[in-house]
Amino acid sequence: MSWLHRWRRGAKASDAPDPGFAYRVAWTKEARTWDAGRRAAIAESLGHVIRSDGFLANAYDRRYLVPGLDEFRHSGASLIALGDVLEALEHHSP
Repeated sequence: MSWLHRWRRGAKASDAPDPGFAYRVAWTKEARTWDAGRRAAIAESLGHVIRSDGFLANAYDRRYLVPGLDEFRHSGASLIALGDVLEALEHHSP
């Protein structure tokens, strides 16, 4: 939920943050440095991970490795956010 939505409904600063927003911001910064070929390769590897049996879009538990992305494990929500970013860049990049 964005800060504007929380503000409009009178949410408190203590309300739980939306980790998906932070993940999308971070992945946007990273993915914009990749060329179109790397973005396509990562999107393909990412698709295999997200469609795998047992995949969970958990917010913080870093369970998943994406071949070709990096050597770190990522949470399911982070990978969903990366997929959203890659899709947006595919459709809106010059």
